[in-house]
Parts: sequence; C-alpha cells; structure tokens
Amino acid sequence: MKTKSTRWLSYLLISILVVTIGLSGLIGCKTTTTETTAATETTGAAETTAAAETTAAAETTAAAGSFWERINAGEFKFEGTTINYLYQGGVSFEDYLKASATEFEKLTGVKIVMDPTPWEAQMPKIVNDLTTGANRYDVFEGDIEFQYGLYNYMEEITPYIEKYGVNMEGFFKPMYTFGEWSGKGRFGLPISTGISSIVIRTDIFDAAGIKYPFATWDDFYAALKAVNDPAKGFYGISFAGVNAQLVKMWLARYWGQGVAVYSKKWAPQVNSPEGIKAAQMMIDLMQYAPKGVLGWDLPEAGAAFLNGDTAVYENWYMVLAGKIDDPAQSKIANKWTIIPAPGGGPSGNWTQHNLDLLKGSKNKDAAFLWMAYVTSEERQMAWAKEEINGAIGFEYSRTRPWTEILIPALPSRQGQFDANQQGIPITPVGIF
Repeated sequence: MKTKSTRWLSYLLISILVVTIGLSGLIGCKTTTTETTAATETTGAAETTAAAETTAAAETTAAAGSFWERINAGEFKFEGTTINYLYQGGVSFEDYLKASATEFEKLTGVKIVMDPTPWEAQMPKIVNDLTTGANRYDVFEGDIEFQYGLYNYMEEITPYIEKYGVNMEGFFKPMYTFGEWSGKGRFGLPISTGISSIVIRTDIFDAAGIKYPFATWDDFYAALKAVNDPAKGFYGISFAGVNAQLVKMWLARYWGQGVAVYSKKWAPQVNSPEGIKAAQMMIDLMQYAPKGVLGWDLPEAGAAFLNGDTAVYENWYMVLAGKIDDPAQSKIANKWTIIPAPGGGPSGNWTQHNLDLLKGSKNKDAAFLWMAYVTSEERQMAWAKEEINGAIGFEYSRTRPWTEILIPALPSRQGQFDANQQGIPITPVGIF
C-alpha cells in the first residue's frame, strides 16, 4: 500500500512528465514550410545590391537618430489606427502598459485596445483566433514558451528592428540565448523577465547565526529546520503548492544536479534518479511548510511571508513587489533579501514575456512601434524611477533600469538580478 508521500511523489513525477512530454510534442514537430530553390540561388549581383541597400538604410536610420528620439519627435504618425493587444491580465506591468498606451497615442495617433486575459486562458484564446483565421489581434504578449508553439503565425521582426533603428543591446543575457527560435529568426521583443526567486528573512537567519546564501541544498534545508517552529505558528518556508507553480521549485532542485529536462533529441528525461531525488526534496520540504500549503497559490504564499509567518518565500518575487517594504501591508519591511539558488545554480523556471507581431495584423508597422515603445530602454528607465517613488514596478527586460536605478535604491534585489542573468526556461536542450 502506498504511503501519502509516495503517492504525492508519483503524482508530482506524472505531472512533470505530462508537462515535458506535451512540450516536446509541441516543440518536436517539424514545419512543412517549402523553401524554393530560387530563394537559395541568390546571384552575386543581387547580394551586392541587397548589401548596398541595407547599408544605405542603416546610414539613413543613424542619421535620423535613435528610435526613441524619432518617436518622441513625432516622426511616426498613424492617426486613426487601432491596435488590438492581447496580454496577460493582472501582471505587475499592467499599470506601466496603461500609462504607456496613453503616451503612445499622443505620440503616434495609434489607439491601443487592451485585452487582459488570465494566463490559463491566453493560449486557448490566441490559438482559436489564429487557427480560425479571425485575426482579431495585432500583438500578442505572453511567456516565451507560448511563442515556441506559435511562431508560424508570427511575423519575423528583424526587418522592422532595422527599419526603425531599435536598440537591441542591454537585455538580460538569456534573452539573447533563448529569444530566437530554431534559427528561424526573432519573433518577439521582451518586455519583462521573471524567475522563481528565493526571498529570505535576514533578521531571522542573522539572529540564528545562519550564513547565506547557501552553498548546497542540504545547507538550505538545514537552515529551514533550524528556524522552523510550528508550536509558535512559525514555519521555515511558504510557497504556492498548485501544480503550475510547484514544478518551478522542482526544476531548481533538478537543474541543481546539472541535468537538462530534455535530451539532445528532445526526449524527456525527468523520470530519472535526478528527477526522483528532486521530487523527494519537494516532499522533504513539506515538514517546514504550513499545513494546507499544497492548496495555496501565489497570493496565499506571499501573504504568509508578508505576515511574518515564515522565514522564506520561494516563488515569483513580484507577488511581494510594492508591499514588502510598506509597513501597512508587511510585517517584514526592510528585513529581507533575495538569494540565488543554493550552490549558485539555476533558480526555478525563468521566463521572459515577449510582445509578438502577428502575421494577420493589418497595421504591422504601427503594431511594431507599440512593441518597440514599451520594450525600449528609455521607457523602462523612466518607469523604474516611478517605481522608486511608489509606482508598481516589474522585472524589467533591460538591465540598466536595474543597475542604475532599482538596485542602488533596493540592494536586496541584487540576488534576483544575478539569478535572471543565468536563467533558463524549461524547454532547451544541451544546457549543461
């Protein structure tokens, strides 16, 4: 007869296998796009002409100024144009989007019609729109994993980047590594990043004489055990126990063993000694968490940490953003920091939210300009300054808002920045 822990271990492994097999089926499918012989037999004369045109276009763009200078000078006008934008509702950058849409309309005459949609409904909604040919949307924003399955419906944007002189420097390193798909080009501009972070109570660990960050996962678990005190209603850790979030924590423990989710032939390899060990580590974590944690989602996990009921919160930091240092909403103001995964390895599942230009858009230039505006370094720098003054911030895709504004004001975010620089999504092969 299976014990409760064994049943939970089996359930977790099955859930992980379902996710990875599902993704491998999606990713492993080859497209049937036909490439004509004529396209590959470019003559030397044509190459010379194309090179000359590209050089001339680049020189014209350089002479005209940067994208940010040009759009603020009113160079791009599309009066009366409407762009339909499907994005994840409830994200931390929603206020940023709304403010940017107002500014963008003043600069270009383009009205952004925003369609906020819950994460769980995003993929069904956009797939239905695209496969039926409804083509209601010009721009789609979502996790990079969504992009992997939809790139045949997305416009390759390199020509637009070059045409409008968009600065592609200054993003987090993983965005360059994973931002293009199978050599087929670039399909999105990143607006934000995100990683399953480990946020700790510095006052609790300092009082216990426990040093951090932790050299190994064993050290981390030993620290949780040392501060765990259920008799006083205090626990080592809070986290979101629902499947969509739990797997991200499992990934940190799995990747910490130097193993990829997929083989180089896209075969899932989580049903392995390393996968079982990581699952057992998740079971072991239960003894340091409040009862009922497996029924919690992010709001409940974040609330327990903010209320001072746990020493650690492991999940998305942005659930805590704007609250953690507000005494009216938090009992742990200025008593926390973010640390990298034990051993300095990859943290839980990293992602980037991309804005993607859809092939079905009837206003592609105006739609691309919207994408470029909200992902620009200048706009994100300006909002980071607003965040320091009380606006709801987010995990900017550009690094300068972090290094020049956010971290100097909030040094506790340094560990999050460092983890984002080495983040990996669930899907790639050959990462170790």
